[in-house]
Amino acid sequence: MSSKVKSHFILWTKESCPFCCMAIEFLESKKISHNVFTMDDDLETLDMVKEKFEWSTVPLIIEQVVGGDIVFVGGFTDLTAHLGVPSD
Repeated sequence: MSSKVKSHFILWTKESCPFCCMAIEFLESKKISHNVFTMDDDLETLDMVKEKFEWSTVPLIIEQVVGGDIVFVGGFTDLTAHLGVPSD
């Protein structure tokens, strides 16, 4: 049995957000599986997601572990800390 758990990250972002861009670039540079939902044209849905996770800013990042478990991560600095990888 492999000790490495596979996961996938989901990000809700806005185009003008520098931390959103940094989170996307970080995941791409590490070749980590992810989907990005750019919410500039759907602020109502973004507000619902923020309320669900009790998070007020973007990016809003969750991790979906293979098997279905969802882990709330937070924002960009939370993502790098969660993965134990320096962001620079």
